Amino acid sequence: MSGLLINLIIQIISGAVGGHVVAGAAKNIDLGTMGNTIAGASDGTLSRDLPMINLFSPNA
Repeated sequence: MSGLLINLIIQIISGAVGGHVVAGAAKNIDLGTMGNTIAGASDGTLSRDLPMINLFSPNA
């Protein structure tokens, strides 16, 4: 497998785990098992691009 695919799989899994950890810590934002998994996995994959986005750049 390529490095890109391995990184994507790791980000999806760690995001899903993170979604469950956050839901366990804050009971008022629990989305259920499937909701926490989907929200965490999508955040794990999408947040990898956020450090590259510079919102304060004069050219943005």
